[in-house]
Amino acid sequence: MLSICRMTVRQAIKVCRRRKDTTTGRTSRQTTYAVTSLTSADATAQGLARLVREHWSIEAHHHAT
Repeated sequence: MLSICRMTVRQAIKVCRRRKDTTTGRTSRQTTYAVTSLTSADATAQGLARLVREHWSIEAHHHAT
């Protein structure tokens, strides 16, 4: 276990994103990393992927309005 800013890190994930600019048609890639205090029993890889998608869905909604 690792502690960062008083948070106990139990899992780290790599998030790879692709985005297509609808104006230019160009595709860009971005790689980010995330850490969580959730154990693998509490959050599977599929569950973490769902949480990341839901987070960015909310972010996109706020930027679009």
